[in-house]
Amino acid sequence: IQTDASINPGNSGGPLIDLDGKAVGINTAILSRSGASAGIGFAIPANMAKDIYLQLKADGKVTRGFLGIVIQDVDEDLAKSFGLKEASGILVSQVQKGAAADQGGLEVGDVIIEVDGDPAGTTDRFRNRIAQLRPGTRLPLKVIRDGARKGLIIKVGERDGDSAASPASGEGGMSSEELAERLGFRVQELDAGLAKRFGYEEEKGLLVAWVAGGSQAAERGLRPGVLIVEVNRRPVESLRDFERAVGEGGAEGSVLLRVQDGDFTRFLV
Repeated sequence: IQTDASINPGNSGGPLIDLDGKAVGINTAILSRSGASAGIGFAIPANMAKDIYLQLKADGKVTRGFLGIVIQDVDEDLAKSFGLKEASGILVSQVQKGAAADQGGLEVGDVIIEVDGDPAGTTDRFRNRIAQLRPGTRLPLKVIRDGARKGLIIKVGERDGDSAASPASGEGGMSSEELAERLGFRVQELDAGLAKRFGYEEEKGLLVAWVAGGSQAAERGLRPGVLIVEVNRRPVESLRDFERAVGEGGAEGSVLLRVQDGDFTRFLV
C-alpha cells in the first residue's frame, strides 16, 4: 500500500491505520531522497500480514508455495507470436527441472489463463497467490499450449531460501551480416571459452555479441552476453540454425526469441 503517512526510523513495523482506527497495513519502508520523512511510504497490506502471523502462530515459521517457474506478462507482440486472440495470461519462459511445475506437466511456452477457476491476472498477482498457498496444495491450472487449451493439476512445492564463428548463408537467403543489419544485433557460436566467461558452461545456444544502439533489440532489453536458446520456438546452437529459424519468419515478420540472462530465461519479440 502506498501512503503519504510519515514512516520514520523507529516506526517501521507499526500499524498503518484508517480513519476508524483499524489496522489496514504494516508500515515497512519509505522511498526518500533526503532520508527524512519527505517521500513515498509503503506498507504491507493487512491481509498479507495476517497470513504470515497465522503461519508463525501455528508452525513457528513462514512457508511459501513454490512452482519453480519464471513467468512474464503477455503483451500484444507476444500474443501475436503465440497465436493468442488477446494479450492476456501469463507466459511460462522457464521451468525448473524437478520442481512442482515440472512434475505437474507445465512446459516452457505454456500460457496460463486460469488459476483454480479464476483469470490468471498479472504476474505480480500470480506470484503472490502462489506464495500464499500451503505446500502440498493441489492447484488446478488452465493453459494454452500450441493453440489448444489444456488442464493441469500442480501439487504446490515449498520455496527454500535460495530459490530463483564463421558466417554461413541460411535458408532465408541472408548472410549473418545481412541479418545483423536487419535485426539490430549480431550473434556468435558458443565455444568453451565464452561459455566459461559468461557462465553458460552447461547451456547451449548463441551468444549476443553486439547490439545496435537505438534498435528494437536494444529497446527490448537485448544486450551483449545474453544467450539466445530458441528462435521462433526452435532450439538454436549454430549460426546456420539461427539463420534458418529467422529465415522462416514469424507473425507479421517478427522474430520470437527465448533468451537466457544469467539464471533466468524470457521471451522477446
